[in-house]
Amino acid sequence: MLAKIRYASQRKKIMDVLLNPDATHDQRLWMVGFLIYVGYTASGILSIITQLNQWSNFSPWKTRYQVHWLVSQHSRDLKDKARSAEIYDSFRENYLKAIAKRASEEPMSPIERCDLACKKCRTATCMDHYKALKKLVGWK
Repeated sequence: MLAKIRYASQRKKIMDVLLNPDATHDQRLWMVGFLIYVGYTASGILSIITQLNQWSNFSPWKTRYQVHWLVSQHSRDLKDKARSAEIYDSFRENYLKAIAKRASEEPMSPIERCDLACKKCRTATCMDHYKALKKLVGWK
């Protein structure tokens, strides 16, 4: 049932929360968050909780609501992160194309090219920009 949890010590922590009749709300939230992190779906988490919990105040309705809410928040966060990365990549690509166009129209020294790509010349980011520009424009 807890096969997705790799380490026995982590399984023990999960079982400690499930078998504790007085597990706090925070402990239960941590447990659900951990189960989401290791790859369980809402139905899998609910199955684990329903079958193994010893909580004195267990409410199937409240538990189902809390688990679905946490899973939906996790999914939303993942979508937001993916969207942010997509926007950044698109911006970076368009920015580099614009710089490459300008750089190909004007003769420049390597330092000017580097400054054009990144105001923080000679940083790792700057060198990344420079390499990308070099590839786009065909600089030697």
